[in-house]
Amino acid sequence: MNSVIESTDIKENYLADFESAIALYEDKDSYFAGIRRNAIKRFLELGFPTTRDEEWKYTRIKPIVNKGFKPVASKKLTKNDIQAFLIAGKEVILFVFENGKLNEELSDLSNLPAGLEVLSLESSFDHPIVKEQYSKYALYENEPMVSLNTAFAKDGAFISVKDNVSIEKPIHILYISSAIEENTVSYPRALFVAGKSSHIQIIESHHSINKFSSFTNAVTEIVAGENADVDLYKLELEGKNSSLITYTQVDQEKNSNCSVHTITLNGDFVRNNLNYLLNGSNCETHMYGLYVESEKQHVDNHTFVDHAKPHCYSNEVYKGVMADQSTGVFNGKIMVRPDAQKTNAY
Repeated sequence: MNSVIESTDIKENYLADFESAIALYEDKDSYFAGIRRNAIKRFLELGFPTTRDEEWKYTRIKPIVNKGFKPVASKKLTKNDIQAFLIAGKEVILFVFENGKLNEELSDLSNLPAGLEVLSLESSFDHPIVKEQYSKYALYENEPMVSLNTAFAKDGAFISVKDNVSIEKPIHILYISSAIEENTVSYPRALFVAGKSSHIQIIESHHSINKFSSFTNAVTEIVAGENADVDLYKLELEGKNSSLITYTQVDQEKNSNCSVHTITLNGDFVRNNLNYLLNGSNCETHMYGLYVESEKQHVDNHTFVDHAKPHCYSNEVYKGVMADQSTGVFNGKIMVRPDAQKTNAY
């Protein structure tokens, strides 16, 4: 009985936080407010996942959500604070988010190449691509952490590459959790849309500067158009008091190539969900993962590849090094639909 009451109280706290948050911007984007309200309703129906759920049977999320996190919007970091998190010796387009909110002063979006849009989601909800594509791929109906992100996400990265455009300079999206005064939660959201025959390379890194505990619940949607080439590098270097859950959904059209490299080198609790829909023939997909753990850290990688069309190729390789009392989970699933003839999946 106590656990039921506790679970109900936690959900009620999240509902109260949601009502406070949505009141600030509901009138500005009523279409997305409707999505948010449907998502919080679904989250309250689903609740947080437990070890009784097949996809979470080796990973306990309850110790995290019981800490009582609060969204914090204030910006406190300086350029000196993020210096250690930058990519050394590499010129990049820098996009910095502090507790899920764009920090314009720390970002460098000057001199963007033609055919590339790099915008904050908060400023892009009236963009035609965002209205068409947002929340179309990372579906929240059966994923409680996606529904929670969809309900609370107010900002994040929107990146669009036009047809036949190749972007040579990598885009570095730097997510920083800054739990300096209290336990902090953030819900960064990202939408990457690569047009036909385009090429883009994105580095998504997660870090923390904490005196207290932080929890990041991030969702990324990637759309690789026909013959597009997309490379995503996820670098997870959170601190000992940090918890991170990521959900990445990739939709590939015919003849496209999309690779995701997930490298987890620090973080008290990390759960990565990586899902692919190969939605056109002759797609090529690569998933690479490396995790290095120590002490009592926990890293959970779940992958799912849906071969929906014929003549597609997918390959995934994950390696882990674990020391002390650390624990690791890998769960990889592949579905080959009846019409997806001549599939190669490794």
